[in-house]
Amino acid sequence: MLRAFSAILILVFCQSCFLFSGGGTIIPPVVKEDPLPTFLASPSSYPIQPGNINEASGMVVSRSMPGNLWVIEDGNNTSSLHLLTTLGEYRGRIDLPLYNRDWEDLAMGPGPIEGQNYLYIPDTGDNAQVYGSYSIHRLKEPTSLTDKDLGLETIYFKYNDVGSLDVEAVFVDPKTKDIYLISKQQLFSVRVYKIAFPYDVKIENKAVFLGTIPHSVITAADISSDGKQLMIKDYNAVFYWRIKETETIYQALSRKRDVGAPYYVEPQGESLCFDIKNSGYYTISEIAEAKSVNLYYYQRKVTE
Repeated sequence: MLRAFSAILILVFCQSCFLFSGGGTIIPPVVKEDPLPTFLASPSSYPIQPGNINEASGMVVSRSMPGNLWVIEDGNNTSSLHLLTTLGEYRGRIDLPLYNRDWEDLAMGPGPIEGQNYLYIPDTGDNAQVYGSYSIHRLKEPTSLTDKDLGLETIYFKYNDVGSLDVEAVFVDPKTKDIYLISKQQLFSVRVYKIAFPYDVKIENKAVFLGTIPHSVITAADISSDGKQLMIKDYNAVFYWRIKETETIYQALSRKRDVGAPYYVEPQGESLCFDIKNSGYYTISEIAEAKSVNLYYYQRKVTE
């Protein structure tokens, strides 16, 4: 009898470690979040030789060829993917059988084939806001400059609430494959849209309005490959969020940024992307009125 009574006491004591007193509710485990990142204020700078990439409008880090970046240029330029090393050296280009009306931003994300990286080229620029429909070209990330097996397809879409819109910031959620678009031209409040997966390459899709966020003139965006970090930029600043497990991407964008990431103001900075480890980021500018531009890399500070 004594042994049985002692066993009961031990059981009750152990249960008290997990229950609120008198309630019976299980205490949720304490989740310790990693500290927010800080980045070196002075970026590494690599000069870009003029002539090959003068109007960079989008950039992503290459995962099929580590140590390189894919870069596109906006309208009135060739329909090409340019390959640049992370030290700013030009390696060459792939010409695509597409029309470059006004390519803006460049995104990477999942696609139809599991485990395959895809590039998304948004033809979404519309400074005069005169077009009624837009497109996003999707292709397998090339494994070399001579790769021909790209599986090129085009996703056509319209906005569900406005006829025309100028968009220069586009990214693909790696968790859901949803495509997000952020407008550029509005002051103090820009618009956020989502093309929900699965989208169709045979019919026109709808980009659904999610709401506005308190920013102006957004020129680029990128999301980390694990879907946990998000950045957008305007011509003067970079904004960083860590997306919480309990919030949507739009909810993250709607609240105050988590980190004011450093940014050396460029002549006409319209490109931004995470590095391959999601621990730093690159920016590059159009040449605009400058004689030359640089590739900048902002490294995350190493904590003890």
